[in-house]
Amino acid sequence: MAAMVERADHSMGESRSDDHDGGSGAPSGAAPRDRSGEGASDGSGEASGDGPVDGSGAASSAAGHAATSRASGRQPTDHSCASQPSAHLPSAGHPSAGHPSAGQPFASHPSAGRQPEIEPCSADEVAALVAALGELRRSRSAGTARAAEAATAAATGPSSAVALPAAFERLRAAASAALARAHAPYSGLSVGAALVARDGVVVQGCNVENASYGLTLCAERNALAQACIVGARDVAVVLVTSSAGAIPPCGACRQVLAELAPEAFVVAAAADSVHVWHTQDLLPDAFGPAGLPRREH
Repeated sequence: MAAMVERADHSMGESRSDDHDGGSGAPSGAAPRDRSGEGASDGSGEASGDGPVDGSGAASSAAGHAATSRASGRQPTDHSCASQPSAHLPSAGHPSAGHPSAGQPFASHPSAGRQPEIEPCSADEVAALVAALGELRRSRSAGTARAAEAATAAATGPSSAVALPAAFERLRAAASAALARAHAPYSGLSVGAALVARDGVVVQGCNVENASYGLTLCAERNALAQACIVGARDVAVVLVTSSAGAIPPCGACRQVLAELAPEAFVVAAAADSVHVWHTQDLLPDAFGPAGLPRREH
């Protein structure tokens, strides 16, 4: 009986020794862990159980990863950003691939960050411009030969037809300057707009395209948004020019013009032609705030 008790105690001692060998906590039957580098202090007050941090650990890990990949037949994965191709650049067959702006950063324009100075017009200059554009529109609407004369006079200078004042050329120059800042890498159609309020404030806008085509901003709407920012709410004239000549506003711009510039003259200008409309000509019977249901406050 004493021998049996002694053997049982000896077995229990071996079990406890296996469970707690070296303080490793490894279960019985598991290979003992080498803790020769763990728990040592380097005098800084911090445990250095993970080994010295000198970059060798990261290198060893990378080498081990590469060795494992070679052993399994896989190529090691390179996670560096520099090795990843850009998914946002158009392919060689894309319609925009040959455009100078294709794939270029949006802020790479030579004058990026510098707002051009625009000389405002006086209220009298705006009134004279509005009167001249009204006369030009009436001439065109009448369908007489004077319409062609007026268009030529507007493009080349004063004549016996309708002489547009200097404010017109100032507005056209502002629209042309905005056109030069257009971001149109997909269509290749650059558009610039400039508007003048009745108090003489002049603001610009250009088209800004987007790879998600439906998010493209037109020059006219950009200019109208800028007008709201500076408080120019009474818009008198909106002049638009483009790399394709004199083109009328699109339907979306007509809708926004109907709300934000309902009494303005809209001008499409090119080097050899000028077309004038009133906002109501472009979108008669437009939908507006009156078409919305009234809300009780």
